[in-house]
Amino acid sequence: MILKNYSEYLNLKHGKIEEFDILIYYLVPLNALSSIIGKDGTRIKKVRKESEVNIYADKANEYFKYMRSIKMQSMSDEKILKAVNMIQEFVREQIDFEQKSAKNKKDNYRTVQTSFRIILTKEEAKYIIKNLDLPKLCEKRKLMIDIKEEPENLVVEKGNYIATIKGRSKDIDHAICNFCEIMEEHFVKSSKETKLSVLVSKNHTGFIIGPEGSTIRTIAVQSGGAKITVENLRLSQPIVDEKKIEERIVNIIGRLIAREIAASLIKDKIEQTKLEKVK
Repeated sequence: MILKNYSEYLNLKHGKIEEFDILIYYLVPLNALSSIIGKDGTRIKKVRKESEVNIYADKANEYFKYMRSIKMQSMSDEKILKAVNMIQEFVREQIDFEQKSAKNKKDNYRTVQTSFRIILTKEEAKYIIKNLDLPKLCEKRKLMIDIKEEPENLVVEKGNYIATIKGRSKDIDHAICNFCEIMEEHFVKSSKETKLSVLVSKNHTGFIIGPEGSTIRTIAVQSGGAKITVENLRLSQPIVDEKKIEERIVNIIGRLIAREIAASLIKDKIEQTKLEKVK
């Protein structure tokens, strides 16, 4: 906010004095401007009437691309303060609305029906089926879990299994945690690398990686240090047209909690992308 003596300003510029003694430029977020003005200018007119301040939105400024200044003129600092308080309420209202919308958007894709596919070795699949009560997990979380070989899959090595988990996004998170914990036991017993491999549609790998790898790096940081890589195309079937490949393998390496969080974030990113495409 910039406060100037309007009389001195006019003396310098025009050599005359008008009735306004105070001039204020109050910066507001650009996305809050419509909330301040209101439909057909009803809100800004209300501020003018109740505060008795001459007020209007200033022109866009190249130095404040995401802000706009509200110009206020009055002889009374109390009236100026009243106008500022009214504008602050409109700005807070817009911020609250955007935060609520963002939360609702997140809740939407957390409750939507979706699926998630995890690649397992034959030993891992057997260990999970033996040590994880899948029927109980499915009943409690209303999930459908299918663990089987898919020899027709073009990217998963022959002999490996695919666990397909279907249900609400937030319930799949619980299944991911259960799978990771059981697999951790198997890793410890077999001294294998603590890796979680998931299948992702090739149409979504770009959104997971992000511009210049920005999204995948952010997921790695948010997970607490997981190493996330998208495998280069490696066909399990010889002599296959690459255009027929519909999935890519994403490998997640790191501590148990890091693998769980990274897998959940990747799943949420995919669902968020799906919803945005629908809209």
